[in-house]
Amino acid sequence: MTVAETIYEKINLLPDDKQQEVFDFIDFISSRYNKKQAITTNEELTDDIFVNFSMHHALRGIEDDPVSYSTEDLKERWL
Repeated sequence: MTVAETIYEKINLLPDDKQQEVFDFIDFISSRYNKKQAITTNEELTDDIFVNFSMHHALRGIEDDPVSYSTEDLKERWL
């Protein structure tokens, strides 16, 4: 059995929220590794790469946010 198969089996035993936690951790490790790879290969960290990275992490988990907002929650409206 490969490492990937073993991980897959173990993750499938977890509840959905814990599976999402594992995914978030893998995503975090991957992004950290990719950032280190970019630095060690002298690849420039462009504004676009930084913005995408920042937005991805800022919005991570927002779909699970139990609070939903509507226009009634706005304090100001611009037309």
